[in-house]
Formats: sequence, C-alpha cells, structure tokens
Amino acid sequence: MGYTHYWYLKQGIKKLSDRCLSDLKKVAEEHKEIIQFESDDKDKPLIKNKEIRFNGIGEEGHETFLFSLKKGGKFIQEDEDGFVFECCKTARKPYDLVVCKMLLILKAELQDKIKLSSDGFSNCVCSFDGDWSNAIERVKRMDYKIDCNVCSRDNGESPYYDCEIKSVKKLEVKE
Repeated sequence: MGYTHYWYLKQGIKKLSDRCLSDLKKVAEEHKEIIQFESDDKDKPLIKNKEIRFNGIGEEGHETFLFSLKKGGKFIQEDEDGFVFECCKTARKPYDLVVCKMLLILKAELQDKIKLSSDGFSNCVCSFDGDWSNAIERVKRMDYKIDCNVCSRDNGESPYYDCEIKSVKKLEVKE
C-alpha cells in the first residue's frame, strides 16, 4: 500500500461547471512546475468538463490522478447507492498537494455526489496528514468555505486523529 486518496462518485453527472473548471485550471497553472499529463509525458495536464488527468514529473510522479465523468473508468466498483470508487496513490510526492486541492474544489462542485476519503484523514501525527492542511488553507484563499471535523482519540501512547471534510462551498464573490 501507500499514501492514497479515495473518492466515490455518483454516476450520471453530465459535466463540471465553467466556474469549477476555471478554479481547477488556476490550480494546475499555479503548480505547472510539478505536474504534467504523465510522469513521462510533458504534455500539459488535461482539465476538461468531463475529465481531469495529471501526474507528477519524472521520479516525482507516482499514480496518475484521473477524475472522469465518463463511463468505464479504471475500476468499476459501484455500490448500492450508485457511487463508483476511484483512487490515486501519490506516495506523498509533491503533486499530492495538487490532488488535495483539486479534490476539495470538486467536492464544492459536486457536493453530495462525491464522497472523499484519504489516508491523510486518519493518523497519529496531526489533525490532517500529508498535504491536506496546506490544501485546505490554500483553497480557502480561493473563496471557498471548508467545514472540517477533527476528533482526537487518545490510545494511551499518542493521540489519534480522525478527520472529515464535512462540506466545501464556493463563496459568492461580490463585485
């Protein structure tokens, strides 16, 4: 195993909104020095209304982040509620931050049509592990409200944290 992010996507979503795509593209542009289409393919990351695809560069890449609204993704494991399981193992490489930020923006877009989970949500080091804390703060600066729940459990040797992203919402910016 390795450090992995998981999402469960409700089937039947037609496309991502222009506003969501704009923010996803901003994130990709901000991190263009650490992401590309594939670890060994220097093309730009793919950010479209039905598919997002990127990886780290060279040895700093691991598994490809592939978020697809198209039928027939990598794994077809649909649960009884119509959610399909997907994941991306980043091994805590630099592009992990980009994956976390994109998942937060996708949560704001899709609300209850996407469920997020991560190895960084349950740990004994800090409240959110990996790049989640950094991603949460940076996405908040993009005019998002993020509501998190952090519960500490003491196992006698060190505190253990269970974390949850309860909601993510794009704030309306008044001009």
